[in-house]
Amino acid sequence: MKYRISDPLEYYISTRGIESEAQNRLLEIIKAAIRTEFAKRTMQEVISLERNELMRDMMSEASALAGDLGISLIDVRVKRVEFSPRVA
Repeated sequence: MKYRISDPLEYYISTRGIESEAQNRLLEIIKAAIRTEFAKRTMQEVISLERNELMRDMMSEASALAGDLGISLIDVRVKRVEFSPRVA
């Protein structure tokens, strides 16, 4: 993920100015957004051409929550998706 501090005061208040705290909170926000977007689609839709739409929707949801941390998301890339054994 790439991000920029858009509101230094909000960033400092929400993360105490600790970069690892910001990254951990962003990671949780992104994971939740990915889970939400995957839940809206079938597995075929996730691995098909709708991937761009999925990433756009995930980015939109995560960006809104990251704003509460004084952060603007620039880019997020999903490298790997692990499905539970029940899915296979």
